[in-house]
Amino acid sequence: MNMIQVYTMVIQSISVLSKESRNFDNVVDNTNLFIDWANDEFIKNNLDYTVENCLPEKRNNKKKLMPGENTHDETPENSIFRFKTQVFNVVYDQVVSSLNNRFKSHGDLYKESSLLDPRYFKENLPENSFNWMSSKLPKFNSEITVCKLHSEMQDFIRKWPKLKLIVVSIELL
Repeated sequence: MNMIQVYTMVIQSISVLSKESRNFDNVVDNTNLFIDWANDEFIKNNLDYTVENCLPEKRNNKKKLMPGENTHDETPENSIFRFKTQVFNVVYDQVVSSLNNRFKSHGDLYKESSLLDPRYFKENLPENSFNWMSSKLPKFNSEITVCKLHSEMQDFIRKWPKLKLIVVSIELL
């Protein structure tokens, strides 16, 4: 698969997750449907099980306050709202944030590495190709420039059909 396709799929996944991150009502509706289905199956199969369709209510801890002190960290009374704000939103936000941190900043790397895939060789490389790579490679070789990378790749692409035939003929031996 092309690196650009993979990167596009990751960005699309991040976008969908971001849109769905505050769609808690859909989760509650589907959970209730599943619970109803599971309880019906238990009844059909004469099993003595049931799945509860509500979260247990937790008692709020009362914190001692000094005179004139206000609390800002009180937990919500409703268990569904507490789950939504303290679990669902936190997990979704963490997943989206982790995906963004891990993949979004590497778009240039994926674009340029996809140019190295022989299935996608083109005679005319884009003008801005290898800008990112040429900024990273001088610490290994100070003579590397964008122009050199671009021309070397163009040369390699022109020679690739013959090189490929040589490799195939060696493999047949």
